[in-house]
Amino acid sequence: MEPAQSPRFLGHRGKVLDRRGLCIEKWLGFGLLVSAATGILSGLVPALTASRNDFHVDLKEGVRSTQGAAANRWRSALVFAEIAMAALLLVCCGLMVRSFVSLSNVNPGFRPEGLLTAGIGLRDKTYPEASNILPFYRRALGNLRALPGVTAVGMITHLPFGGNGWGNSFEVEGRQAPPGRGYVAQIRPSSPDYFRAMGIPLKAGRDFADTDSEKAPGVAIVNEVLAKRFWANESPLGKRIRFGTDLLTIVGVCGDIKHLKLDSASDPEIYLPYPQLSPFLMKFVGRDNYYVVRSNTAGVGSAVRATLRALDPEIVVKLDSMDRLIQDSIAQPRFRTWLIACFSSIAVALACLGIYGVISYVVSQRLREMGLRIALGARRLDIVREVLTRAARLAVAGVAAGLTAAFFFSRFLGSLLFGISAHDTVTYAVAAVLLFGVALLASYVPASRAARTDPTIALRCE
Repeated sequence: MEPAQSPRFLGHRGKVLDRRGLCIEKWLGFGLLVSAATGILSGLVPALTASRNDFHVDLKEGVRSTQGAAANRWRSALVFAEIAMAALLLVCCGLMVRSFVSLSNVNPGFRPEGLLTAGIGLRDKTYPEASNILPFYRRALGNLRALPGVTAVGMITHLPFGGNGWGNSFEVEGRQAPPGRGYVAQIRPSSPDYFRAMGIPLKAGRDFADTDSEKAPGVAIVNEVLAKRFWANESPLGKRIRFGTDLLTIVGVCGDIKHLKLDSASDPEIYLPYPQLSPFLMKFVGRDNYYVVRSNTAGVGSAVRATLRALDPEIVVKLDSMDRLIQDSIAQPRFRTWLIACFSSIAVALACLGIYGVISYVVSQRLREMGLRIALGARRLDIVREVLTRAARLAVAGVAAGLTAAFFFSRFLGSLLFGISAHDTVTYAVAAVLLFGVALLASYVPASRAARTDPTIALRCE
């Protein structure tokens, strides 16, 4: 693979490069440098501000300056920005989480639970011709079916979620393809019992049988996508398609499956009996086989590997569970969801700390005033309500700004979402309620402290 086509490749002296040829180590160093500079600047600004304070004025009780009011406005603006950013990230996080849940719940078209896959590759030196490959295939199926606890075994050349595929052109008897555009489908050479082992339903017709050998008339099974495309109002059974030089009679219709990704549409598929592959195709695509084993006992993997290696000690057997293959196919959406969830959690925590800090500071500046009001008959509930109202105004303004920004920016997430709109009302509402509730909770501690102010202390200070 050429470096320009590969997302990552090895550069000079073995350094890992990205697609533009820049060392990832340099990116990491740049990130550390930016992080360090951010920390220094974040601490430098408060330090400079504190160094300019007039401590003679600060030590005088009861003095309120315009500089303090300006500082309060800056603090409020900072909290407003934190809440808005938290709302934006919460909406994006909610959309990603709901999208990932929808993706994880997609039906792949078969039953992956309890399904073991064993991939092998037959060497061309040991199996030079189709006549050498077919005996191994038949012995492997027979020996695997005889294992204790195994309920069904099948074989296919291109495994769902195995990262491989084979698309090829075909013809439909009695139909003319559009000029310059032939009919294309995914070709799946497989064995008898493959559909039962995978849990793929047969909608009509029959499965392949051992009698569908290399000398028998050519047959095929098509999936529902292909059947509905060409025979929407009639049965496809008995119809014929041409693949290569052979006319194949359709003997069955199977359900649609997801082959590469859960979020992709099902392709038209044509299943062929593995022994009926031409000798050329047998040598070309028939050397790599995947055996699917459905078992009701645990630990069958070691027995499957031993059985296949007993037929040829030189082959490499790669075992996988179908569940793990499917989970691997959604690893990237899972990582994106986890990453934005971490950022959202940090943003919400910062917003809570910001609200708590600002409200605590305001309360500390007005403790004597609140004590006097309580001494003059003000109810403690009124004090709490006043403090919470201030926090609520900040929260409402920040949440409104964040949701507005999310409405415009979330459309960029459209290509990453599955089964959900970028403007999903429920996600926006939950994010707003959650952040508003967290803001009020963060301001309740300083509000309750203000309500517990001792009036005698305030009067003594005055």
